[in-house]
Amino acid sequence: TYARINGVAAHVASIERIIDALATLPPITVQAMFVTDTAGDIDNSTEGAVEDWLRALEVVRAERVHIYTLDRPPALSSLRPVPARRLREIAGHVRLAGMIAEVFAKKK
Repeated sequence: TYARINGVAAHVASIERIIDALATLPPITVQAMFVTDTAGDIDNSTEGAVEDWLRALEVVRAERVHIYTLDRPPALSSLRPVPARRLREIAGHVRLAGMIAEVFAKKK
């Protein structure tokens, strides 16, 4: 998902390099945007994707996590927001891993 959304920039800084660099910092707050797309090619809110992400949070020693989704039209027009319910479920996984999680989503 990272490479598909970030395109060329993903080749400059791989996700592994980013995680390694963040792991050298004191405990951090991570902001994470969850999205899907109309073709079904991009979805970082699946259980597998969330499990991989949680492992990365543990490596970087995240203290707090801010979880959100799209709030305005994105540059990549095929992207779609993840439902607030799923964001809350993801936050629950973060809390079970021992980190503080806060969801930012539009109230309907």
